[in-house]
Amino acid sequence: MANCGSITKSRCVRNLGAWFNDTFDMSQHVTILCSASFFQLRNIRRIGKYLTQEVAATLVHFLVTCRIDYCNSLLYGLSDYQLAKLQRVQNSAARLVYKESKFCQITPLSKKLHLLPITFRIRFKIAL
Repeated sequence: MANCGSITKSRCVRNLGAWFNDTFDMSQHVTILCSASFFQLRNIRRIGKYLTQEVAATLVHFLVTCRIDYCNSLLYGLSDYQLAKLQRVQNSAARLVYKESKFCQITPLSKKLHLLPITFRIRFKIAL
């Protein structure tokens, strides 16, 4: 009988867009999500001088915010350290839309964009 190959164990797998590691702490998912989101933000920033504020907000929502919201109910109970990484992505997105510096106050910008903090976004998604 021919050997059909062996199955090897993987430390990280992707299922329906969410990354799971062998400890199910979602750290791999958050890392990949933040990396991809910052990549998109850098690309939007490169063409930012050609965009109106409305177009920039639409791009940020389409390329970053939707990515954060996808499968975010899986992030309930995540450590504060991991949630802070996601919050930094959201804060950077808001600053990009309004072309503010990284030292400006984020709360007024988030209110203008109607962005809930990450912890409340997760709770809202579960309640929904």
